[in-house]
Amino acid sequence: MLILLGGIYCGSVFGGSIPAILFNVPGAPANVATTFDGYPMTKQGKSRKALELATISSVVGGLFGMFLLLFFAPVFAEFSLRFGPTESFWIALFGITVIAAISDGSATKNLIGGGLGIVLSCIGISTITGTARFTFGLDSLVGGLHMVAVLIGLFAFPQALRLIESFRESHTNRQTKYTPSKSTIRESFSDVLKKPKSVTLGSGLGAFIGMIPGAGGNIASLLAYNEAKRFSKKKDQFGKGEKKGIIASESANNAMVGGSLIPLLTLGIPGSPTAAIFLGGLLIHGIWPGNNLFVDHADVAYTFLYSMIAAQVLLLFLGLALIKYMTKLTNIPAYFMAPVILSFSIIGAYTTQNNVFDIYTVVIVGLVMFWLQKYDFSPAPIALGFILGPIAERGLMQGLQVGGAQGSAFTYFFTGMWNVIYIA
Repeated sequence: MLILLGGIYCGSVFGGSIPAILFNVPGAPANVATTFDGYPMTKQGKSRKALELATISSVVGGLFGMFLLLFFAPVFAEFSLRFGPTESFWIALFGITVIAAISDGSATKNLIGGGLGIVLSCIGISTITGTARFTFGLDSLVGGLHMVAVLIGLFAFPQALRLIESFRESHTNRQTKYTPSKSTIRESFSDVLKKPKSVTLGSGLGAFIGMIPGAGGNIASLLAYNEAKRFSKKKDQFGKGEKKGIIASESANNAMVGGSLIPLLTLGIPGSPTAAIFLGGLLIHGIWPGNNLFVDHADVAYTFLYSMIAAQVLLLFLGLALIKYMTKLTNIPAYFMAPVILSFSIIGAYTTQNNVFDIYTVVIVGLVMFWLQKYDFSPAPIALGFILGPIAERGLMQGLQVGGAQGSAFTYFFTGMWNVIYIA
């Protein structure tokens, strides 16, 4: 069962990049950053190139994370124990500070969108204080807005409405065709190898963020994308189909897989929500993660790790082989694609919690986002604010409580090597 879960984990992280590139609809929260340059490449007729870059970068990042897990798990496990609520707060705050520049458009509108996302994340009962916020007396809002429903509403639902709108305006029964340009796998491998800074930065940040319990992989790709943009000499090309953007974000996504399993297998602390499922799988088999896992259950542990590495290699061949068929999806008629996207949006929202209210969330958020896009607001800053808001709040509130108990919250937040590094 663990091997099956591992294969699904690896495949789902990569698979989320396919709709992100082809339709501007991230298949998972971790693939939001992939839409920034992936979809513009599709509109330029470079969907095949974008998918090849995503596949190769995903495998490189995934292997990087898995080899770290295989050879250095005990070392990095001790390292991850040094991270507390203040470190999580500063990482989340750093992510929030890049909202203004994370996508094309007005910095002011991006900041407004980020603020809106943070407000949406505050709906429900606070996990720290237990206070109900913005529930307006509705029991359905007590648990807050589900991330999957919000992201579907921000990306998928408006995209379907735009397809319907473009179909009506053009009076044609087909959506805009993006004729794929010629691309060879050898050229794509060369593109990745010629940009070692992007793939190294993405893989390193992805594994690093994955090791931090509670941070998860949702912000790894966003931070990697921002850093790749910051170190690039062609910053103005990001958001317009820059290859480095795809390479950095996708390598970070998949490196996070191995990173998130390091604290899980060595300490019993999952580094991401998905890693928590693996914890359940281990416990079902009577296996307790910890320092003795690789001694008492070496056969299970190493078989699992080797299968994860094999899954990454298999992903390379399967991904590259299927690309030529995936690119044809962009030429499906709009009158067919729009209802399919709407249907899967509704089904995807409902199946996460079997809650009808999630469907209402998708529709309301989707309609509002569709209206905001007419005024050049991007969904990415809203999504980033929604993802980072709870992480920042949890780190801040826990840090204030721990720091207050130690005598000085200010000292707790602004001293320590990692706190100083993040502030700098």
